[in-house]
Amino acid sequence: MRHALILLALLTFAVAACDSSGSDDEADPSPTVALSTCPSDEPAVCDVAAAIETAMQTGEFGPVVANTRVSTAVCAGNEQLGPCAGLAAGTELSGYVVGLDASEAIAYEIEEAYVEFLRLIREGADPAATDEYGEGAWRIAALIDEGPDRKTLVTTSIGTDPIYDVANTFRRLFLFRLERVGGDWQIASLLASVQFEPNLTGVAPDSSQVPGWVAWGEA
Repeated sequence: MRHALILLALLTFAVAACDSSGSDDEADPSPTVALSTCPSDEPAVCDVAAAIETAMQTGEFGPVVANTRVSTAVCAGNEQLGPCAGLAAGTELSGYVVGLDASEAIAYEIEEAYVEFLRLIREGADPAATDEYGEGAWRIAALIDEGPDRKTLVTTSIGTDPIYDVANTFRRLFLFRLERVGGDWQIASLLASVQFEPNLTGVAPDSSQVPGWVAWGEA
């Protein structure tokens, strides 16, 4: 996953430029951001979702970083898989968790790498593409309520996947795992997923409804 760091220099040209032809108010991108309807009854969850949605429209990821928890882990020294594999006992890892859903393939990334993954997800989406799930533009597709302190924002686009390192254009799923920390909701991890039906449609492999799943924009 850390291969993506070598692309950082190639992304410097993609910094969003403000429209200098208008007034100061017109240069502020926030009035032009169209946010979708949040189905959660917890305003703090909706605030985090709005920060992500705004960032994906404007390319300004500071608020997403501010809403993401820096996680730490201490290695036991006997791990065969995951970020601690091969590391000595007592080794401490710290960073923003990025990886693959339902696997040990995660990494504790520095802020610059985390922002790069977010930028690549945004820039890799193809709004002109379509499939049976809809248009290719990045969007929040669903909210999964996994308990009083855990929720997942299911986001999707048709495009490339920097986390799985897949460059061909295809339907992608990116999960923002949210956890309640004290009285606040924070992003705990950003995970790429290939489990399309359960996450994107709410239908489990046995055809039952995924518990807590609700389409984004529906109450």
